[in-house]
Amino acid sequence: MIYFKFNIFVLIINFVFIVRSQYLIGWDEPNYRGRSAGFGGTIGQCHYVSDQWNDRIRSARTTTGVCEVWDTYDCKGYSLTVDSEGYYNIGKFISAYRCR
Repeated sequence: MIYFKFNIFVLIINFVFIVRSQYLIGWDEPNYRGRSAGFGGTIGQCHYVSDQWNDRIRSARTTTGVCEVWDTYDCKGYSLTVDSEGYYNIGKFISAYRCR
């Protein structure tokens, strides 16, 4: 019985983590072309896109919900709001994102 309760607890924790995460998808060329990467994380937290993708994302959309993309690593400064319809031609400035 204890094993069963523990498994239910783990299942609930995993479900909460999945529900509280969403993805921003970025491409290195306009019009959702070229190399792409998915960026995930906890909703409400600022996430750096990585050195590999910093200032390289040219188009982006979300899988669900809304994310703001920022021109600085700490989610301050200039931003755009991206949703599932996306932006097909963004200047090379994205350094971080925060989903809500």
